Amino acid sequence: MLVMVANNTGVKVGYLAGKFEGKIGHLYSPGAQTGPHEFLPFGLDNGAFGRDDDWDEDGWIELLDWALLSGQRPLWCLVPDVVGDRPFFRG
Repeated sequence: MLVMVANNTGVKVGYLAGKFEGKIGHLYSPGAQTGPHEFLPFGLDNGAFGRDDDWDEDGWIELLDWALLSGQRPLWCLVPDVVGDRPFFRG
């Protein structure tokens, strides 16, 4: 199991990553990218779940660009979706 710590890059996360090597990762959301750190695998969250207001598509694209330029490949990216609402993207 890999625990993905969300938007937290403090000393405690580094300590836990060292103590539990290969068991701690980082979950980044739009606007909260700091890193990535070589010793932490990471995934990308789109930030859409549970939002009542408009989803930040530009922030999601910026996060994807940031990951692309980081030199470190994310383990996964969460694709935006709304359960039961097929026409989510209404261009």
